[in-house]
Amino acid sequence: HAPSAGCVHATRASASMGGGEEDERTRRAVAEEDVLLGERVYGCEVIQRMGVMLELCQVAIATAQDSLHRFYSRHSMRDDDVRYVSCAALLLVPSSEGAPRRMHEVLGVFLHLMAVLAGTGSVPADLHSAGYAQLQ
Repeated sequence: HAPSAGCVHATRASASMGGGEEDERTRRAVAEEDVLLGERVYGCEVIQRMGVMLELCQVAIATAQDSLHRFYSRHSMRDDDVRYVSCAALLLVPSSEGAPRRMHEVLGVFLHLMAVLAGTGSVPADLHSAGYAQLQ
């Protein structure tokens, strides 16, 4: 039986109460854990939004999200940018689910979404730019 989210927050709150050096380390560890969880959630949101834009079925999107979590269960989030791992998962998974997408389609949607999220507005992807070649 897994604890509910409310139980986790109550446990964290009780673990962070008090003073001293050990409590400070606990608070920092909890804060770092929350940041890493937020990064995973962000990665899943990127996959969901890109999957909708690419008109993928929900099964393929969920499989890509699962691949993201599996990747980060073996690798550090500090070493690999969650945006690029999300894009890679969405590039690889649809082919195994019978709905392959071309690399330029996935990268074009990725660049569009990153521009929208950054607030810079969407610009058509230049397939001959150095940035696009680096993403490939």
